[in-house]
Amino acid sequence: VECDSEILGKPGNNENAFLQLKKLNNKTHRLITAVTLISFDKILKYTDVTLLKMPNLSDSEIRDYIQIDQAFDCAGSYKIEANGIALFESIQTNDFTSIQGIPLNWLGDRLKEHAYEFFRS
Repeated sequence: VECDSEILGKPGNNENAFLQLKKLNNKTHRLITAVTLISFDKILKYTDVTLLKMPNLSDSEIRDYIQIDQAFDCAGSYKIEANGIALFESIQTNDFTSIQGIPLNWLGDRLKEHAYEFFRS
């Protein structure tokens, strides 16, 4: 997570989570996800940048959210796959799965190019 040229990692505790969410409050920030595939004959690299806009939240709303999701192990202090989705007024991304960690749309397409069949039993 990058906001105002600062990288936000995993907060680890309540107070750091509060400080991170206050920094993101009423701003747009970038979530950058990158993946590299290495095969025998080539290296494929992909980076997805998601723009997330947080509305102006009160301190009590931020603290209430922290208690609900306790996203201390998540960069930016939110869990988009849980209640954290309600923290945002807009999300712009090429691949929503990249927000959670791995851009599965891109990865799936690359694996299909190498004859991997997802739905074959």
